[in-house]
Amino acid sequence: MSEVRPNTPASEAGLEPGDVIVGFAGEKVEDPRQLSRAVAARSPGEDVSLSVHRDGKDISMELTLATRQMPQETAEVQRDGADDDQRPMGLAVTELPEPVRRELGLRDDRGVLVQDVQPGSAAEAGIREGDVILEAGGNPVEAEEDLSRAWDQAREEKRPLLLRVTRNDSSLFMAVEPGQG
Repeated sequence: MSEVRPNTPASEAGLEPGDVIVGFAGEKVEDPRQLSRAVAARSPGEDVSLSVHRDGKDISMELTLATRQMPQETAEVQRDGADDDQRPMGLAVTELPEPVRRELGLRDDRGVLVQDVQPGSAAEAGIREGDVILEAGGNPVEAEEDLSRAWDQAREEKRPLLLRVTRNDSSLFMAVEPGQG
């Protein structure tokens, strides 16, 4: 866990920044995507067991799931004049918390964290939840507005938007076609 927000099921269960969740509902957790899928398969209000690795020790705790609330700084990359539920590239992104930035070895303010990817959209280009978008159209992305501006320009020019993405310690380039979102 890079961050535990107050008044959330994670904080109420006793999770702390730096904890590593190694088990969820009796199943071993291999990576964050597996954990996300396991949580999504459960219902709000359900009690689940967690196995956490903290300071060299394994800890067991119980957590009551709740409906996911996106952080306030999360921004949906919006198309000018679009309905709120239509998102270019189908992405919800947020600025990177400093602990995540350090963990990824990023030294500057570049990068936004992909928190949600709608089916179709940028998913067709390979963008995934948990990716960090560093550049869009050859320009640094420091905030959601940078990504939105690059997307609008690519759509105007009817050309793909080239993104530089960090995933699992690897740097990737992906092209998102204007028709993909």
